[in-house]
Amino acid sequence: MTTDTALHPAAAKAARAGAPRRVLFVCTGNTCRSPMAAALYNDQYKETEGAALATSAGLYATPGAPISNEAVEALREAGIAPIAGYDYTAHRARPIRREMMEEADEVVAISGSHAMELTLRFPEFAGKIRTLPMDISDPYGQGIEAYRLCLMQLRYCLQLYGANGGEE
Repeated sequence: MTTDTALHPAAAKAARAGAPRRVLFVCTGNTCRSPMAAALYNDQYKETEGAALATSAGLYATPGAPISNEAVEALREAGIAPIAGYDYTAHRARPIRREMMEEADEVVAISGSHAMELTLRFPEFAGKIRTLPMDISDPYGQGIEAYRLCLMQLRYCLQLYGANGGEE
């Protein structure tokens, strides 16, 4: 597990010419934090068409569970629109699978404990696993204010990566 990262889409050009960089965000249930992070990431780099595409999964996700209403509301309030290839409003939870780990260029854990769990489950992909600069608390089951705070923290973390050219 590493904390230095190449989340910035410009790193994709060096890795794979012409193909978008595939970033996979992982949290617990895949109904709040990781889909919000993917939506933010995709929004942040939407002007860099084809450079990157983020998706999400969960360590203990219930397959098909919808994104929480509060997550959708917080994203909409922040002006984050769904994009082609990732319509967060139609998001359905997906449990993390080996195939997802293989396909991703980078796997970003929402917390250190998520990164540890990913490393234990998929040690062969440890070099792809990154963590955010800070653990993001789970807003699940809380009110909209907790989701707004979560979104603010996710945005801060992703801006840190972008401002540092993809490195902490």
